[in-house]
Amino acid sequence: MAQQVFPQDHLLARKHHLGVPTRKFYFNPPRGFTSGTFLRVIRFALALLMGMVVIGYGLYLDVAITLSHQLLWVWLWFLAALALPVIFGIVVHLRSDKRLIILNMVSCILALLVVTLWKGIVFSLGLQPGPLSSFLSGLFLQIVGSLILVAALYFAPLAHWILICVDGCIFTNKFQRSKVIRWDQIISVHLGKGFARIVCSNGTTLKIHSTWANSGTVQHLVYAKAFRYLLTRAKAIYQSGEPVTFGRFTVSLRGVYNGKQMFPWTQLRSCEYIDSGLALISKDDTCLDLAYLSQIPNATVFVELVNLVLEGCSKIERMSS
Repeated sequence: MAQQVFPQDHLLARKHHLGVPTRKFYFNPPRGFTSGTFLRVIRFALALLMGMVVIGYGLYLDVAITLSHQLLWVWLWFLAALALPVIFGIVVHLRSDKRLIILNMVSCILALLVVTLWKGIVFSLGLQPGPLSSFLSGLFLQIVGSLILVAALYFAPLAHWILICVDGCIFTNKFQRSKVIRWDQIISVHLGKGFARIVCSNGTTLKIHSTWANSGTVQHLVYAKAFRYLLTRAKAIYQSGEPVTFGRFTVSLRGVYNGKQMFPWTQLRSCEYIDSGLALISKDDTCLDLAYLSQIPNATVFVELVNLVLEGCSKIERMSS
């Protein structure tokens, strides 16, 4: 349910030149002070405290071992071991492949956990644990403490919301970092399984998860606002003779290509919605191809563009006959 728009929201919209704000949606609607809210705040504070204590003790242990046993070389070895994944992460970041970045980060963390757990905690259970085992135990505690902090901040009971305006929207996350999106800058709206990803021409991206409150309403509202611009841009590209790509589908002057086969316009009758997907229907009422809506970015634009082209082809056929 949309929340009331306050005067400060009008000032924020005016600052970013987004026109008049019309609706405001909280993805975790603020509630009054209840026992449940109090317990969530307490759990959040305890998780933060636990993470900082674990990190602090691990750092103290490493510093003490380093100074008492002259283990500066271990820090150099540790930095050298991290150099390869860090360089790989930078290269992937420059290529803007976020999935590989996440995979790289997770792999590094898991590798560090396994090494420090085996070399540190397990070996330190012996009768006379060496300084290296104690050092790795401290490193293990720092990694665990960092994971606790990340988890606590991710599930923090803080509000994040989106302000819908005439010319765009403003998304503010839990840490009050904002993303400004103009409707005419949106180049892709991908309604995937459990999320909606919005991509803009200036590189701004926004991912709205279906588990958030009001996410369904916001997804459809954003898509409705951006649809006119997306369709106009797709029609202009098609009319210029260039192919328009929608995931594995490509719309061109020749027809619709699904990555394996070309379906000429003379063969197609319509593109129709079927349950949670869409289908290309031939003139003899057979289904030529099926696809889930979650597999196609700008799926609604794809259906509209195909049907508009087919409608134009039908008019030409009637005029020629």
